[in-house]
Amino acid sequence: MSSSPFSLSSCPTYGMDNSTLQSEGYIDTTGSLAPEYDAATAHLGAPCVTPTSARTARGAQPMRLLAPRVRPQGAVDATA
Repeated sequence: MSSSPFSLSSCPTYGMDNSTLQSEGYIDTTGSLAPEYDAATAHLGAPCVTPTSARTARGAQPMRLLAPRVRPQGAVDATA
């Protein structure tokens, strides 16, 4: 089994405090990740963001990815 490429020594932010993370551009003034370091934004695009306890406390609703609606075979679309 090969070893993981992820380790504390390969993490550029390990050991940084919030002040340093902010000055280096990893987080904003609220402590949220900058868009280029936010996994949800990077992979799904804006406006998707990784949920945080601060966003939830402010009442932000988490985004949900919705599956396409599937109608049973033979069903008629009443909105057409």
